[in-house]
Amino acid sequence: YQRRVRGSPFHNTLVCASTIRIAQSPREDSPRSPMPVKADPDPHLIEVSPKPDVDNPDDPSEPPQMHTPEMHMQQCPSLETDSAERTFEVGGAPLAEDAVSEFAGNDIRTYKYPVLLFFPMNLWEQFHRFANIYFLVIAVVACTPLSPQNPFTSIAPLVLVLGFQACKDAVEDYKRHQEDDKTNGSPATVLRGGIFQEIRWDEIQVGDIIQLKDNEQVPADVILTATQTSLHTQGEATGIVYINTKELDGETNLKIYQAAPELRKYCTSESLATLKCEVRCELPNKDLYGFNGALTLEDGQKILLDASQVVLRGHVVKNTYMAWGVVVYTGCESKIMKNNDEPPPLKMSKMEQDINFQLIALVALLGTCCLVGAIGMGVFVKDDEDSAPGNTYGKHWYLLLTNTDGTELFGVGQYQPTEAPTVVCFAFFTQLIGLSTLIPISLYVTLEFIKLMSGFFIDWDQNMYSEELDMYARCRNSKLVEQLGQVQYVLSDKTGTLTRNKMELLKCSIAGKQYGTGKTEIELFQQKLAQEENATWRLNGELAQAVKSAAVAELEDPGFDMYDPALNYEPREGDFGTEYLFAYLGTEHEEHVRGFLLALALCNTVVVEELEDGDVKYNAASPDDGALIKACKNLGVKLKGRKLVAGGKQEILLDVARIGDDHKMSFVEETYIVHTTIDFSSARKRMSLLIEMPDGSLKLMSKGADNVIRDRLLHQIDYLEKVSQLQERIPETDPTHSQEIDSLNQTPDMQMINTTQQHIDLFANSGLRTLAVAWKTVDKSMFGPWKEKLDQVREILDDRTREDALDKLNDELETDLELLGATAIEDKLQTNVGRSLRNFQLAGIRTWVLTGDKTDTAIQIAFACNLLKPGQTIHIISAKDAIGINRSGEQISEMMKAFAEIDR
Repeated sequence: YQRRVRGSPFHNTLVCASTIRIAQSPREDSPRSPMPVKADPDPHLIEVSPKPDVDNPDDPSEPPQMHTPEMHMQQCPSLETDSAERTFEVGGAPLAEDAVSEFAGNDIRTYKYPVLLFFPMNLWEQFHRFANIYFLVIAVVACTPLSPQNPFTSIAPLVLVLGFQACKDAVEDYKRHQEDDKTNGSPATVLRGGIFQEIRWDEIQVGDIIQLKDNEQVPADVILTATQTSLHTQGEATGIVYINTKELDGETNLKIYQAAPELRKYCTSESLATLKCEVRCELPNKDLYGFNGALTLEDGQKILLDASQVVLRGHVVKNTYMAWGVVVYTGCESKIMKNNDEPPPLKMSKMEQDINFQLIALVALLGTCCLVGAIGMGVFVKDDEDSAPGNTYGKHWYLLLTNTDGTELFGVGQYQPTEAPTVVCFAFFTQLIGLSTLIPISLYVTLEFIKLMSGFFIDWDQNMYSEELDMYARCRNSKLVEQLGQVQYVLSDKTGTLTRNKMELLKCSIAGKQYGTGKTEIELFQQKLAQEENATWRLNGELAQAVKSAAVAELEDPGFDMYDPALNYEPREGDFGTEYLFAYLGTEHEEHVRGFLLALALCNTVVVEELEDGDVKYNAASPDDGALIKACKNLGVKLKGRKLVAGGKQEILLDVARIGDDHKMSFVEETYIVHTTIDFSSARKRMSLLIEMPDGSLKLMSKGADNVIRDRLLHQIDYLEKVSQLQERIPETDPTHSQEIDSLNQTPDMQMINTTQQHIDLFANSGLRTLAVAWKTVDKSMFGPWKEKLDQVREILDDRTREDALDKLNDELETDLELLGATAIEDKLQTNVGRSLRNFQLAGIRTWVLTGDKTDTAIQIAFACNLLKPGQTIHIISAKDAIGINRSGEQISEMMKAFAEIDR
């Protein structure tokens, strides 16, 4: 159904379902006709390469692939072969019900067999198994007069095997059909006729305006327009949404996606109903981490779009009350489905491969036996002579085989001496039937039955149940179930697998003073080990463990474990009796502690959600940030909220505990303005914010890996420069050299840095995750030119050039820092993880764990979870390049010898 849209601010279109107008065939004289990307003069729409594959540096263009081998994905032919981009429009007049979209629908098919093609496809798959081909040949030969036995004995077992396998595949595929129907029928909220209506997933189309709620799975690839953090902020869009991407990349940490600031005003059904725009973007592709496009509003304003503004099908909205967006890719054109659109390979278990190999050997033996027997029969017939006159069939005439009507078999006398070659051929097949039981068909029936029952036992196993998810283990495909008993290696990460990924701040170091007296699981393990060895044991830092009183615990959030008498609430006698204040208030350490807590409370991307009871809920992309914000709240610096202000800046509200002139503690609301955010990345290993303080000064606050922050400290830089100058003046052999070095280390600033580093090392030995925190005052006269350079760099189109320029510019700002302290966060081990790894070892399964922790932290956690044992030799290979690896050759050789001993 087609009709022209007259008076449209855009070009002529094909009208299809809902409020979508899809660009199909613009006139040549249209001033805004879509052109292929490569020929588009618009510099904002450029063709970019996919994100390089970090696991394959030699292939910079191949995006990560996702495969689901047991699922058959529908093929989705492109309807846009005449263009290198997709163009569609959002908004407009209501359309006819029978309008048809030019783009793929949003229904998916993960089943393996279409209903009408089940039998041919299933038989085709089953006859990929060599045994089935063999039994089919036997059944065909058994139907000929050459067979010495009833054909039923050969046909029935084959039919039984094929039928049993077909029934099993049908049951498993029926479950997939049901899951597809459930998925396609899931409810989605879409803007239709100016109001939001609930429709099925498979009714969603490109260009629809969709509404997403907290904990809701995204049904299609969607361009974000606005978000709302809580029910109490209705009409106030933040543009930030937290996304769980576990379905696509397996990572449990939440990712932050942001809507363009120009679109955040579209956050109600009334405003979204007025949204009219044109979207031009790249064609559907497999790149999960890239997106290139532009959105043009009705007034001509163009908004550039990238991957940070597009949430994908399979993502789950977290810690966000509401989000809105425009559907850009649906169904088989969505990125997750494009990564599964290739025909899945036929997988076979190791046992089945071994059986097939043995079957081929048995068939070769059977063929040899039949061939030897057939040749012997030919020789026997050839030499069969009888002197009796008139007897042309030899002396063994009673062996003559005939048809039921008395005619000769196949027109040939099988025992005629003159037909010996024909006798050899017939005898081969006759003996093939007679010896066919050498290969037992019952073996395959038994194996299929065992596999099926093993799958049921997995489903019924009461020990494989998750209370948190209220879910039992589910066997979706029983073909590979026996592989579970043949696992030799387990490759695992640490965070979220060996540990719970639930962080809590347990200790910290502020201005060279250590706080926190709690024991970690590692320390408890060390204590137990020392007691077993009758050794004297003490806590790291020689701190005795203090016990938090019930009154203090009642004032804090449930589950907040950190305690130090010099930080947490303490009772103080006042004019009106006993009142509880934070212990650091009114002490010489107050300013140091408050500065440290301010940096932690501000330097993050946590979004505040106001609850109905007046309390707040912190929504953090990283569990580390969540733990730090929770600690700040319980130690006197409470993050109260965020909101956008003029100029695209962000305003942060804090409640800060302070002592008044009356010596009473009160929370003072303070406003901080974020001018620039420099995000954390695995390459940078740090995050920074440029904050305008309540007194008008500018502070750069940074937190990150201790080695990265230390290299950017003002006093550390000065120290290294002085050491370098000292080495030029005084040789290292001179006794005064070491004296000069010691004097440099004795300055108050260097003593604080060195003491903090010692605390960090102690924290790492206790299995804690450490971060260093620093800040500096930024001169406003310097910030202005730096901001102008930043705006210029952001306009660079080439991704690599822009990123390199941004790194250099950020390095200019993130230097000459002043160290505030360090944090130590505990990520508790999973329940029974030590017992599980011990069982792996008893079963002969080798476990490899990959972690980004410091070496000391990784070793201590390995001991605590039974991955390493006391008395074992630990080889530490510390190298960053091939040269370092070559220098460690002898140590690597020792390791390989140790592995060889284990194998023997």
